[in-house]
Amino acid sequence: MAQLRFEIWEGPESVECSAVSESWDRLRDKHAVRREIFHASTYEEAMAHHHQVNGWEPYRPIPGVTDIPFTEEQRSEQEAYLKMRPTDLSA
Repeated sequence: MAQLRFEIWEGPESVECSAVSESWDRLRDKHAVRREIFHASTYEEAMAHHHQVNGWEPYRPIPGVTDIPFTEEQRSEQEAYLKMRPTDLSA
């Protein structure tokens, strides 16, 4: 099962948890600091982890939407981006 790299970033007014991508890197608050890196095979798995580490109530999945496994194509696209991703990212 393909896993994607997720990162948790914290800014002055937000906490973001998302799969690494060029678009998220461009949209991120320039004052955010990376707090954690982890891997997940579904969005549901990633959000369950995010909720748990923040001490929030359990994540409420949406069957048929959040439990869809990531594909090898998605993993390959992310790996290609990570190879060219700038290394100077606040953390």
